[in-house]
Amino acid sequence: MASKLDYYDVLGVGPEASQDEIKRAFRKLAFKYHPDRNKMPNAEEKFKEASEAYAILSDPEKRKQYDARGFEGIKEQYKQEDIYNSGTFRDTFSEFGFNVEDIFSRIFGGGFASQQARPEAARGRDLDAQMEITLEQAASGAEMGVTIPRLKKCRRCGGSGVEPGSHSVTCPKCKGAGRVEYEASSGSGRMVVTCDRCNGRGEVPGQPCRTCGGKGLEEKRVRLQVKVPPGIDNGDHLMLRGQGEDGRNGGPPGDFYVTIRIKPHPYLIRRGVDLVYEASISFAQAALGAEIKVPTLTGDKLVRVPPGTQGDTNLRLRGEGMSSAQGKGDELVHISVKIPDGLTPREKDIVERFSKEYEEEERLRNR
Repeated sequence: MASKLDYYDVLGVGPEASQDEIKRAFRKLAFKYHPDRNKMPNAEEKFKEASEAYAILSDPEKRKQYDARGFEGIKEQYKQEDIYNSGTFRDTFSEFGFNVEDIFSRIFGGGFASQQARPEAARGRDLDAQMEITLEQAASGAEMGVTIPRLKKCRRCGGSGVEPGSHSVTCPKCKGAGRVEYEASSGSGRMVVTCDRCNGRGEVPGQPCRTCGGKGLEEKRVRLQVKVPPGIDNGDHLMLRGQGEDGRNGGPPGDFYVTIRIKPHPYLIRRGVDLVYEASISFAQAALGAEIKVPTLTGDKLVRVPPGTQGDTNLRLRGEGMSSAQGKGDELVHISVKIPDGLTPREKDIVERFSKEYEEEERLRNR
């Protein structure tokens, strides 16, 4: 049990947070710090802290004890292994696509919860990658290929890890039990965990497969097709279920996550579902009106600038923005008026005469 954690602070919620808010907060942190996705040195520790906080606050009785007496109340009331014994906690992990036994075995050194460890197929590891697309592809959608290395069931041994012609033998570490017992580091008694030599099977290859080295899995490069939906935003995640690595001992495969990165467009800036184009026009065009060419995602368009258009005005092109569930956004043509400098004497004279005439007309109109 971590020392004196503020569980609400760990999840980034307040004491009044609902169970749905607590679950959403944990989901965000679990995804961020899952050790298969985050290789930062402190990721596993952050993941454990978030898991412990969620285990306490998602259980009404544990949360009541924590609210009443704080960390000391939890420390006195529960042993470390008791915190993670909740069926609700396990169901939530599975809901997120995480294999509970695999996480406990890899991060917590064998698992806190089980007093009756049993041989169990392990879910395959999730994989992730980044994909860079253009703004045009983000607007219209696309289907793109990506090649990744991943562990698949070994073709030579069929996933058993045993060299064809050989056979399995009893695991020398657990003596066929599939689990081992040891003294908990917290001094809270003895714990039973899955054997890390045979992964709970109770047997090991007599002669390991020459292709996979007895692991039952071999690395292969595979090409996947990723469907990018219209309107996707920078930083959004796509999931290809079952396209991660194959699981050990016949376990289900993990998933493949793709993080979308959108390349900056040379002319257009995204603002939610709308696009913005910065158009600079001359003083004469603003005063007299003009027709200017504007780039859009579907090609150049001619836009009419009305006479007397002021700087910082937005002209709207309906339906030329990004796709969304509510329809398509617009493109905003943001007008800025360029004031000339370095005028010639003749140009200065023209501007001065114009200014005097304009001021006189304004004076007469306002009489």
